[in-house]
Amino acid sequence: MRRLRPSSTPPSSSRTSDWPRAWPIPIRTTTTLSPTWARFLTQRADSALAAGLPAERIVLDAGLDLGKTAEQSLTLLRASSTLAALGYPLLLSASNKTFLGKILDLELTERREASIGAAALGIAWGCRIVRVHDVKGTCRARDVPRRRQRGPVSTPR
Repeated sequence: MRRLRPSSTPPSSSRTSDWPRAWPIPIRTTTTLSPTWARFLTQRADSALAAGLPAERIVLDAGLDLGKTAEQSLTLLRASSTLAALGYPLLLSASNKTFLGKILDLELTERREASIGAAALGIAWGCRIVRVHDVKGTCRARDVPRRRQRGPVSTPR
């Protein structure tokens, strides 16, 4: 899988004001975060297509924690459904991230449950690729809604 990263120079166009000055994109407020990031990811996907990369090889990644505050990463996690609607598979990489530790006051070794919860939310909100540390626990959390969709579960006697 190839991850898209911006080059250090803007694409040739007359509208360079939307182009980030450096990687990662400096995001100043959470109110404009989701539309700004969606626009940026769309531009990167368009650049990849223009360079000849087939659409089925493109995966979008919001880049949680990468140059972002805990609040900004949480906002991007919440915006997963918006980002997933851009038409490409969305990668979620929230496992053990610093933003989980900051919002819940957890050390790195205490983030297992928070990571599983973030993955479950991301999956419910449209993320189709998930990087995790606890594969078994995350798969169990992923399967809960699937089991519910199949109908009622019989109770043990």
